[in-house]
Amino acid sequence: MKMKRTIRKIAQKFGVDITRYRPRLTPGARLVKILKDRDIDLVIDVGGNKGQFAGSLFEHGYSGAVISFEPLHGEHEYLIKESAKYSGWEIAERCALGDTEGRMEINISENKVSSSLLDILPAATQADPSAGYTGREEVDVRRLDEVLKDRIHEYSNPFLKIDVQGFEEKVLKGASGIMDRIKGLHIELSLVPLYKDEPVLTDMLESIGSLGFNAYDMEPGFRDQQSGRLLQADVLFLKET
Repeated sequence: MKMKRTIRKIAQKFGVDITRYRPRLTPGARLVKILKDRDIDLVIDVGGNKGQFAGSLFEHGYSGAVISFEPLHGEHEYLIKESAKYSGWEIAERCALGDTEGRMEINISENKVSSSLLDILPAATQADPSAGYTGREEVDVRRLDEVLKDRIHEYSNPFLKIDVQGFEEKVLKGASGIMDRIKGLHIELSLVPLYKDEPVLTDMLESIGSLGFNAYDMEPGFRDQQSGRLLQADVLFLKET
């Protein structure tokens, strides 16, 4: 210890300070730490795409259950294969989630991740031309509280992740019957409208706060590379324990 202090004093004479290196956690590792601290035993992954979110949880040491929802046929088939890597990962029957039950057409973007039940706006395609739509698929739309009504009580501390390109508010309304069970939310929100009739972050902060959640963390997401403007961010909300 004395040797360390001596070396540090010598370095400081030359304008250099020596401190212990403390590596920063990656966003994925930070989220898993929060989930573990809150004893989260189920992550409901709405908008599973190709498993990026769920896969990251398992890779960073999450050991609870994950139920992923994905409406696109190709991505849903991919998820089924990808989920075989982890015993705790379940893929729900293919459907979209919203505040009503029925059938709708989902718009398929070239890059797939920008696909939405809503019409896309120029702000999105100008920032990323691959966000433009190239086709459509018919899909069943379900309410999350109906899909999970018989299972949600199997878990002590469920957590809800939503990434559905402008349809987030509809998913929340369709989860109203189980929202008292949800301990946290991880939601992709737009700072400016990217889809028709999409509520933006400032609107969603108020409505999510009314459900008993407090904003806890934020990670920048989709950005307009030409202007530098941030267009979307992933926001973490937690209920007070």
